Amino acid sequence: MKFKITVFMIMLLAILGSTFSLVFCTGASANPPEWPLNVITREIAPNTHKAWLADQNEKPFLWNADTCWFLTFAINKEDVLLYLDDRAGKGITVVQCMFLPWTKAGELHWVDQSKDSWFGEKPFTDNKFDKPNETYWRHVDFIVKAAKERNIALCLALAWNGCCGEGWDKVLTNDYNSQNNYEPLRQYARFIGKRYGEAGNVMVFLGGDSSKNREIFALMAEQLKKAAPQILIAHHPSSWWGGEQRGMKSSTSPGQHGQAEYLDISWTYTYWPGNAKREQAHPYWLNHIEWNRNQMVPTVVSKPRPFLFGEGGYENARNSPQHRIRRQMHWSILCGAIGHAFGNRPMWFLGEGWKNELDSPGSQALGHFANIYKSHAWWNLIPEQPKEEFFIGEPIKIAGAETFILSGQEIYDNVNSLDEARGAKFVIAAKTPDGSLLMAYFPHDYSKQGIEIDMTKLAGPAHGVWIDPQNGESRPIKNSPLSNQNSHRFSPPGRNSFGDKDWILVLKKR
Repeated sequence: MKFKITVFMIMLLAILGSTFSLVFCTGASANPPEWPLNVITREIAPNTHKAWLADQNEKPFLWNADTCWFLTFAINKEDVLLYLDDRAGKGITVVQCMFLPWTKAGELHWVDQSKDSWFGEKPFTDNKFDKPNETYWRHVDFIVKAAKERNIALCLALAWNGCCGEGWDKVLTNDYNSQNNYEPLRQYARFIGKRYGEAGNVMVFLGGDSSKNREIFALMAEQLKKAAPQILIAHHPSSWWGGEQRGMKSSTSPGQHGQAEYLDISWTYTYWPGNAKREQAHPYWLNHIEWNRNQMVPTVVSKPRPFLFGEGGYENARNSPQHRIRRQMHWSILCGAIGHAFGNRPMWFLGEGWKNELDSPGSQALGHFANIYKSHAWWNLIPEQPKEEFFIGEPIKIAGAETFILSGQEIYDNVNSLDEARGAKFVIAAKTPDGSLLMAYFPHDYSKQGIEIDMTKLAGPAHGVWIDPQNGESRPIKNSPLSNQNSHRFSPPGRNSFGDKDWILVLKKR
C-alpha cells in the first residue's frame, strides 16, 4: 500500500509539475496582442512624460526580445518553427533579426560561406536593391506569418550596415551613395512597406551596429513610412562612444535620428563594461539619458519616444556572467525603458550547437522577466533620483524623479573606473506616481548593510516580496504589510537560485 501511495503521489506531482510548466510556457501568449502596435505617450506625472508600445486595445506591450539576427536566412523552416515555438513558450515577445543576409566586404556571407542562404537564394537579383528575388522573400513571408501565429513581433534590420566591414555599408556607399543612385533604395523601402505593412507584427530598424549612412537610411525610412505608416521604425546605433560626450551614441543622439518624424522607437546599446581601449557606457547611465531626453520636447527630441535596451553583453561571449545578463534586463526597465534584448552565442548567428542553448540560464531568466513585469504596471514606473552623495564625479540627474533610497547605496564611481567597478553594485529603483508600486533591483549583496527606503513615498501600507530573477520565485517579507509612516531597511535573502546575490524588491500597496 505504501508503495502504491508513493507511486500515486509521484504521478500526481509529475502531473502538477507538468501543469505548472505548461502554464509557464503558455502564459506569455494567454492574452495575444491585437496587432499592430502603436506608440502611447502620457504625462504620467506633472511635467513628466513616458512613452511605451501598446496594441490596438491599448494593452501595454513589454519588449522582451531575443537577438536571433540570422533567423531569416540561416536555418530551414522546420528549425524556424522549433526556434519560434521555444521562444514563444519562454515569454519572448520580439525577435530582433535581419531582412537581408549577413555580408562581408560587399559579398553575401554567413556561417555557411558556400551559400547565400540555407536554401541557396539571394534577396536580390544581381545584388540590386530594386530587383527582389521572390523565392527568397517567400521564405521571409513564412517566418513573419509563423511568428505572428505565436504572438511574436519581428524587428528586422532594413539593411544591416555593420560596424566592422560585415554589413551592407560598402554596398550602400559604393553602389548607391557615391553614385547618387538612390532610387533603387527608395524602391526597396517601398517594397518592404507594401509587402509587410499589413502583417501587423513587423517593425523595422535602421543602421545595425552603426551610425553611418544616416542620409541613406533616412530616405529609406521616409519611403517606408509613405508605403506603410503603421510600421514602427527604430534605429540600432553604434555602441562605441569614446571621444565623444558620454551617452551620445544612441538613436536620438545629435546627428542621428532624434528629430526625425519617422523614428518611433529609440534604442540604447552598450557592451559595458568594455575595456580600456573601447570605453562603453554604463546601461544605467545610458538609459537615463534617454529618459531625460523624453522630458525635453521639442528642444532635443521632436516627441517622447519609447526606448529600449536593444543590445548588450551576450551570454557565452566576452566573459559575460549570468548576473551581468540579468542586470541588463532589470536595470533597463527600471530606468524607464520598455524592455530589453537578450543575446546568446551561438544563438545570435544560429551556429553549431544553437539548439543546445534554447534552455540556457539566460533563456530561462527571459521567461521570468516577462512574468515579473507583466504582473506589475511597469509602464507607469518613474526612475528614482539617487542622492548626489552616492556619486564620485558628476551625479546622474533624472527629470521628474523623487528620491526614496536614503542610505546603504553603493557608490557610483564615475571618475576613477572605466570597468565593471563603475556602478556595478548600484541599486536601481522606480515607483509609480500614485505610490501604489515600488520596485528595486539589487545587483549585489546588500545582506549586511541593507538599503534604507523612504516608505512615506508609498500611498499606504505595502506588501513586500523578494523575487529571484533567475527562477521567478518570490519570498514574502516578514511583517508585511509594512508601514508607510517612516523608513525601512531592506536586506536581500542571500543567494538566489543561480548562486548569485541579485534580487528584485517589490513593494505594493495593500
